[in-house]
Amino acid sequence: GMLMTESYKLALEFAKANNIDFKFVNGQNIKDGIEIDWTPELYEKFWSQKSFGKNFYKYATLTNKNKQIIKTLQNRGHEVYFITARNPKWQHLTENWIKRNGLENIGLIFAKNKGLVCHENNIDIFVDNDYETCKEVSGFGIQTYHFDPNDNKADMSDLNDLLKITKTGEIYEK
Repeated sequence: GMLMTESYKLALEFAKANNIDFKFVNGQNIKDGIEIDWTPELYEKFWSQKSFGKNFYKYATLTNKNKQIIKTLQNRGHEVYFITARNPKWQHLTENWIKRNGLENIGLIFAKNKGLVCHENNIDIFVDNDYETCKEVSGFGIQTYHFDPNDNKADMSDLNDLLKITKTGEIYEK
């Protein structure tokens, strides 16, 4: 899948060092982004690199608009969870990242099997940027949305859509 811009270079170095197939998204060069066919094992290896694991959270940015959307959902009485397939050893880093982004009362769940975890926690709306994960979760009868700003085939390209789905109300501009 696609990676956010700041980590293209790291992913490219990783792919080259490990002889992993990759392609530039527009066939040009790294500024267009790269695509790698990530297996769970590859992800684990990538995120576990000493140089990168520690630095990852400075690359994972949350826009002010998306923070506002999360807070609005919470103000409407929704419980919000981050369900991540990352290694649980990054729990402390992840909690700090949530706090640093000014978010509160976010449930944090580490799980490889997101469908089962959603089912067990009575999650009724699930959003993910990975289509296969969305398919797996929807198999449990959970309302699922494939979110990817870069993919016009995704169900939603803007988290504003969540506010429309969960009730009318404040819409935050891009």
